[in-house]
Amino acid sequence: NVSLSVLTQEFSKPVLEGNPNIDHLYSISNNSPKEEWEKLIRELSKEQFDLIMNLHAKSTGNDISINSVYLTKKIVARWRINRRYFHRDKQTDVMVGMRDPHCSHIERELDCLRSIGIKPKDKYTEIFIKKEETEWAKNYLVEHGFDLNRKLIIVHPFSSDELRTWGLERYIQLCHKLH
Repeated sequence: NVSLSVLTQEFSKPVLEGNPNIDHLYSISNNSPKEEWEKLIRELSKEQFDLIMNLHAKSTGNDISINSVYLTKKIVARWRINRRYFHRDKQTDVMVGMRDPHCSHIERELDCLRSIGIKPKDKYTEIFIKKEETEWAKNYLVEHGFDLNRKLIIVHPFSSDELRTWGLERYIQLCHKLH
C-alpha cells in the first residue's frame, strides 16, 4: 500500500514518464522563479508524505542539489532521509553517510533504503519506452543504414567521476573485443 511520488529536474522527466511504479511525477527547472518553487512546495506539502528521500543532496553550488535540500526542509513530511554527506542537516531524520566512494550511484541511493531497514531485492535499471518511441528508433536506424538484424552496441566513454573513468585505451580495447 505504498504510493511513490518522484520529483526530478525538468530535463529528466521524459526518462521517468511511463514508469508503472511511479504514481505521481513532478518536475521543476533550476531556473524556475522562486514563485514556482513555492507553488511546488505548497502542492507537495498537501500530499502529507510519510517519508521524503532526498537522493540529490550530495554536492554544493547553485544547482538542484542545493534546491533539493531546501525542498526537503520545506515540504511537509513525517520523516526525511538525506543523502548529503558533507554537511550536517538538522532537518533530516536519517543521514546516510558514504560507505564506499567507489560504489555505484545506484548503490548509494539504495543505501537510503537500507538505512531504514528495507532490503532492496531487484537492483536492475529499467527504462519504460512507449511503443511509438520504439517505432521511431527503428525507423531512425533504418534511415541511417543500420541493419536491425544485427546487434547494436553503443559505448559511452565518459564519466563525470574521475574514479570511474576507464581511460580511452580501455574503451578502444573494449570496442575491438566487441567487434
